[in-house]
Amino acid sequence: MSKSNNDYKNLSRLLNNMLDEYMNDYHIQINACNDFRLPIDWDFKNRVNPDFHLAYVRRGSGSYNYGLDNYRDVMKTGKIYFFSTGYCHSRTLNKQDLPHMILMRFNMINDNTNEPIEVKEPFGFSIPDNHSILHNYLTALINNYHNPTKSYGKKIAMSILEQILYELAENIMSLQTPRNIDKRLRKTVEYIQLNINRHIALDELCHIAGLSKNYFRKLFKAEYGLYPKAYMINMRLEQAERLLMKTEYTIKEISQLLGYSDPYSFSKQYKEKRGYPPSLYRLHGKNKLI
Repeated sequence: MSKSNNDYKNLSRLLNNMLDEYMNDYHIQINACNDFRLPIDWDFKNRVNPDFHLAYVRRGSGSYNYGLDNYRDVMKTGKIYFFSTGYCHSRTLNKQDLPHMILMRFNMINDNTNEPIEVKEPFGFSIPDNHSILHNYLTALINNYHNPTKSYGKKIAMSILEQILYELAENIMSLQTPRNIDKRLRKTVEYIQLNINRHIALDELCHIAGLSKNYFRKLFKAEYGLYPKAYMINMRLEQAERLLMKTEYTIKEISQLLGYSDPYSFSKQYKEKRGYPPSLYRLHGKNKLI
């Protein structure tokens, strides 16, 4: 289906409204998370889920049907599907080429009432994963979620899912006003996002991009408004803020999750960049501090 600019605007509005509400008083609860070749009898018709449904096609074929016109959306490798709670959709598998997919069901749960978020205008869509960013996120999510040796594996998986949702929102917005971001820069940003708990050397990013230091820094600053080091720090602090507001981790635990040598170093850098300590952010949130 060829979507108009207005279609993408409406999808962007719905997705961003949901995420704005989520940021206030909600946390993610993953109900199911699998990566496998679908059984032959996993077709369904006119399903309306009580939770969110996310599907990523690794290979194989089939289709989803959804929307007022029951549009048939053909599966392709690298395509991701998102259906909100209350949204009617169907799935048909190609029995001769059963798809291998990452399938996920999750809810957004209110911190105070323990009730799921209410989606007043249910919606669904699919987009291609042109730069394999979502594939890499989802692979990291699966690896953490099902890793019994990781104490924080499921928590990390929920954090990655949150990043996926914001990446989806960014992708939908970009479809309204398409931009040609240098794929070498996209590759390095993806690498930063997947290694947010590491202090990555500039040489490492230049090697990934295949560019000289000076040219890479210049190109990166022109595209993202910050030099690579400042961008990495800002991304790490944004993740820290999500953990401060959405989890009960201590400052020490957050500093460890994000790769700081000690909580003092984390708190010092946070205060230098934000103007107030992380403990104050947790107490009041951003809106009351600006």
